[in-house]
Amino acid sequence: THSPKYHPDNLAMFNWQDFHQVADYLQDHASDVDCSEAMQRSAISRAYYAAFGFARQIAEHMGFIPDQYGTDEHRQLQKWYDIPEGNSIQAKIGQSWDVAIHCRDISKDLNRLHKWRKNADYDQKLTWPPGEILSQAIDDSRKIIEKVALVANAPEDIE
Repeated sequence: THSPKYHPDNLAMFNWQDFHQVADYLQDHASDVDCSEAMQRSAISRAYYAAFGFARQIAEHMGFIPDQYGTDEHRQLQKWYDIPEGNSIQAKIGQSWDVAIHCRDISKDLNRLHKWRKNADYDQKLTWPPGEILSQAIDDSRKIIEKVALVANAPEDIE
């Protein structure tokens, strides 16, 4: 049989928010198995990637171009939201201080969630119980997505 050629236009865009369903499932079933910490750590990671992927997708739509030479795209995205001078968010801030506040919150919350994700993925021993952080990680992830959507849908300053 002949398989179709790969082309990016043939693929549907991934819905990053689907990772919330995975995080919720892992959280809900973590106590049912012997590897509950692994499920909780994985859920923290999925919660982060739901927020990061969505925030990056929207930022790219608004002109964010990550450095292609090995610098940390996660930190670049945090900075892009935190310091919007020179990017397309700047025009939106002229219309509303809420946009500026949301941008700072997005950056700060992505940074915290990113740290938790790295701890959950890489640290042999955590300094905090993953079950205690997990609910906060999922809530933060959802709040980040809400704020990114608000920023993306804010009107631009038309002076």
